[in-house]
This record gives sequence, C-alpha cells and structure tokens, in this order.
Amino acid sequence: MCIRDRCGAEPTPTPPAASSTSTVTETPGTPEPATKSIWVNGVALKPMTLLDGKVSMLIPEDFTIMSQEVLSSKYSSANAPELVYTNKYDSVNVAMNHTDHPLALDDLAQALEVTKNAIDTAQPLVLWYKEELKTIHGREWVLLEFRTQAIDTKIRNIMLLTSVEGKQFILSFNTIVELEEKWIEPAE
Repeated sequence: MCIRDRCGAEPTPTPPAASSTSTVTETPGTPEPATKSIWVNGVALKPMTLLDGKVSMLIPEDFTIMSQEVLSSKYSSANAPELVYTNKYDSVNVAMNHTDHPLALDDLAQALEVTKNAIDTAQPLVLWYKEELKTIHGREWVLLEFRTQAIDTKIRNIMLLTSVEGKQFILSFNTIVELEEKWIEPAE
C-alpha cells in the first residue's frame, strides 16, 4: 500500500533480477506517468494519485478494481468503501474511503480510540499489533494493525486514517492469513 507524500520520497525498493515498467489501465485513481515499478518483497507496486492529487500511494501493479458483486458480498452497504483494489482471487485488498465525517488533524488521537473501540466491539477476538499515531511523509495518521477472524480464515488488517479537506479519509489493507508473509511488507 505504501503511502507517500506528493513531494516525499518513495520507499526504497528491492528490485528483482529484471525490473519492469508499469502499464496502467483507466481507474478512478490517477496513475502517475509511465514509471518503473517499485518492487517490495517480490511485489511490483505502481504509483497512484487519488483525491485530485491530495493522496499518493503505491498499488500492486496487477490489482484491479473489485467488482460491485464481490464488494457487496464482502462489505455491508453501510460500511462499503468507495474504492477497493484487489488481487484476482479477492484475497488481498486495498480499500479507500473519503467519508463525509468531519475530522480535524487535532482530533486524530480521539479518532484512534473511537475506531479501536468500534473494532473491539465488532470483533471480540481481535489481536492487536499496532495502535498508534504515526507521521508518514509529513502527514499525521492513525495506524491500526490487527488480526480478525472471518468465517473460514483469519484476516490481517492495516488501517490508516487521517483528515483530508476536513473529512475522514480511511485507507485499509487486508489479506488472508495464508498470504500474510508475502503481503505485510509491501502493505507497510
């Protein structure tokens, strides 16, 4: 998922033997001009700009936008994100949602507590790895990293939350536990 500031440096990649150039299809996010892929743990990541250039991040090169049918089956309509990129098996996802909920940067500590409590209530068996405020390329974020139980597997989640234009912006990554080892490093 690799978040970066519009003017910030990109994460240092670990390139494979042969680097490739990303090819980008039309998506709701704006791909940055043809650039070489960033490689992290064997995963090719491409730069993507969202919210009219206010957020820039790296998305796995082979991810596509999740179909509405799958989106509806994975998320309740009240909690569905605006945009979800996924692998071909729908087992690794990057979701984004710029909500209408007001949020000031000064209120991120309170947002951390409220969001963590909501997750604890919804998922009583949650296993927490991180719950903190973190500055990423000059922007303050709430960082929540945790594992939850789904019907048939465990899910590793990384959730980032900040204020963009005075509204809550949520970026989340999740993967089934069986793929966690490959995907956690690129997600961070």
